[in-house]
Amino acid sequence: YFYLYMLRKAVELSSGKSMPAYAWGMGTEWYGATGDEAEKMKASIKLALNNGFDHLDSAQMYKNELSSGQAISEWLSEHPDRSRAELFITSKLADGNKAKDQVKSSAEQTIKELKVDYLDLFLVHSPFKSDVPIKETWEAMESLVDKELVRSIGVSNFRVKELKELLSTARIKPTVNQIEYHPFVVNQELVDFCNEQNIVLMSYSGLAPIIHYKGPLDDVLAQLSEKYATSPSKILQMWLLAQDIGIVTTTSKEHRMKEFFILPNETLSKEDVEQISSIGKQHPQRKYWADVW
Repeated sequence: YFYLYMLRKAVELSSGKSMPAYAWGMGTEWYGATGDEAEKMKASIKLALNNGFDHLDSAQMYKNELSSGQAISEWLSEHPDRSRAELFITSKLADGNKAKDQVKSSAEQTIKELKVDYLDLFLVHSPFKSDVPIKETWEAMESLVDKELVRSIGVSNFRVKELKELLSTARIKPTVNQIEYHPFVVNQELVDFCNEQNIVLMSYSGLAPIIHYKGPLDDVLAQLSEKYATSPSKILQMWLLAQDIGIVTTTSKEHRMKEFFILPNETLSKEDVEQISSIGKQHPQRKYWADVW
C-alpha cells in the first residue's frame, strides 16, 4: 500500500500525518549517555540532522532525552532556515509509566526535556512488564492526541494478539508498530495483520544478521551484494524496503549516514527477498525482548 524506496519521501499514516520512512535512533549505544558520551551523542544528532535524517527516534527508557533536546534546540538555533515543523520527533512511553496519570505526566516531561511543544509520534514502548490494562493506557494515549500534545500515537513490540486486544476498544487506531525485524525474526502473520489494519511497520535492529548473528546469511548476502553492486548492509536495507517496512538505524559516522540514503537503482527481486527470508526462518534469533516474546 506504499513503497518506501524513495527514502526522503514520507509515509502517510492513518492519522493523516506524514512520517519520514527512515529514522535516526537515540537508543542502543546512546542508552543513558552522560558526560563525554552525551556530548558525542549530541554531536551525532546534529550530524544526522545535517545529513537528511528529519525523523529522530527517542524513548523515555533511553534515559537521554535531556541531552537529545539540547542537541535539537542547538541545531535549530544554528540553522535559522530550518524549523521544528520540518522535523518528525518520536518518543516512547516507558513500561513503568502506563497508568493513566503517568501517561500524561511522563509525556509532558518528555516534551519538556526534548525542548519541543509536541511530539509527532508517541509509542507505547512494549506490551510487557506492566499490570496496567492496555485499554487504560491507550485511552490516556488518545487523550494526548485530543490535547494536541501528540500528533500521532502507536505501539512498539506488539504482537498480533496485543494489537487485536488494543483495536477491540481503540477510538484512535495505532498508526505505527515499531518492532525488531530482520531475516532471523521473520513474522509474516504480524506483517500481514499490520498491513490489513493500515498500521505502518518500522523495524529496529535491521542489520542484526551482519552485526550480531554472523554466519547463516553471509554467503547469500555476499552473492547478492555482487549481483546488485552494493554492500551486505544495503541488501538488508533493501530487503526491509521491499516489504514496505520503515527503518530505525543509528551511527555516529557521517559517511554511513550519507550511505543510508544511497540505494542501487534496482530493487530486490521477489525471488531474492524470499531467498533471504527462507534462510532467515531456519535460524531464529531475537536480540531484544527474547525472554517475553
